[in-house]
Amino acid sequence: LWFDQNGQPLEAVTHALATGDQDFAAEQIETHALESIQAGEIRRVRAWLNALPAGILAQRPVLLVAQAWTSARTPTVDTAAELLAQAEEALSDVSLAGAPLDADVRQQVSSQIAVLQVVIARVRGEPTLRQQEKALAALDQVGTSGDAAAEATLYLRLGFCYLDLGLDQEADRIFSRSYTTGRSSANFYAAHGAAYGRMVIARRHGQLNELDLICRQVVADLGGSEDGDRPTTGLALIMQGWLAYEWDQLDRAEDLLTRGLALAEGVGIVEILVKGQEALACVRLVQGGMAAAPDLRAIARDGHPALRAFAAALNARLNLLLANRVAELKAGDAAIRWARTQVLTLRHTSSYDWEIFGALVYARVQCWEYNRNPSEDGAAHLAAILEFISGQYPRLEDLGWVGVLVEVEITRSILH
Repeated sequence: LWFDQNGQPLEAVTHALATGDQDFAAEQIETHALESIQAGEIRRVRAWLNALPAGILAQRPVLLVAQAWTSARTPTVDTAAELLAQAEEALSDVSLAGAPLDADVRQQVSSQIAVLQVVIARVRGEPTLRQQEKALAALDQVGTSGDAAAEATLYLRLGFCYLDLGLDQEADRIFSRSYTTGRSSANFYAAHGAAYGRMVIARRHGQLNELDLICRQVVADLGGSEDGDRPTTGLALIMQGWLAYEWDQLDRAEDLLTRGLALAEGVGIVEILVKGQEALACVRLVQGGMAAAPDLRAIARDGHPALRAFAAALNARLNLLLANRVAELKAGDAAIRWARTQVLTLRHTSSYDWEIFGALVYARVQCWEYNRNPSEDGAAHLAAILEFISGQYPRLEDLGWVGVLVEVEITRSILH
């Protein structure tokens, strides 16, 4: 209890688990689980819950909701949905072994159930408009309770819906609201996620100075606590590292990316880990310290199918860079093997940037192969790829995301 009373929740739970008193440990986890999740400590909370018997979890709605949060990822999303149903049932069960929930905690659990239904819809890859509908309905429900932390997460999810729909200005507005609300309610998971959404928009449009300002603001506002940097700070550090790489500040890039990835591991957001490892590999390749590309597909193996496809495209891009910089022809052959598995169809409507990148890497690999073995068939195939890209992504010329226009122009110049 001393740790709890002196503002050290992580130590309080660790000590409670060490006592072997499972009911006492459950009470401590119940007290601190949701605030720890909002701090980005999702993997830590998962470890706490795994140390408790299933019977104790089933009796406590707060712990069921916390377990649903730690399960809301592609391999275990159905488990998360089942846990939410159990939490709703447990809220109305007067025979619970735990102490009765007071009105505030009961309302918090109800709000978190509404939030998680929106999160699960995204993890399952439901249509973006359906996700948007659920987020707006949940905001109406949660708004009456005054639960600002839950609102911050819902604004975050709504922002990503607008981002998927290509409504960048509206997405930026909603992300800004999520950031402000998350910061004021100590929901650092939402605040950092919202800042990341704004970073994606700036990067997408080639606004690197704006991206730098957002990163600096986030680190200044939310960077850490008395115990050190929060896991969610890793998102901003990874984006700062990518910027440093773009600006040819290689040593700084390596430092930022290494620190960012170490922190982001605690959050477990697969997309961030994939992008961070790809950027770090690019830095080390330029420094001459990489002989083979890391397997980004392995990092994304438990992610959404569209994310796994994106990771495979990043791997192909790294292999192509290896082939070009150090004449590693095996890496080039690996990129070609990937390209031969590609089909010119839109795989998932809620992964706009991932799709653009995959299509452009496909075009770039074909360019490389065409340069090695020019042929009329190769030229015709490249022309078909560019026609597909132009038709599928009509907004492409408005974007500066990841050198999109550069990739297209290089490809066109080769054809002409």
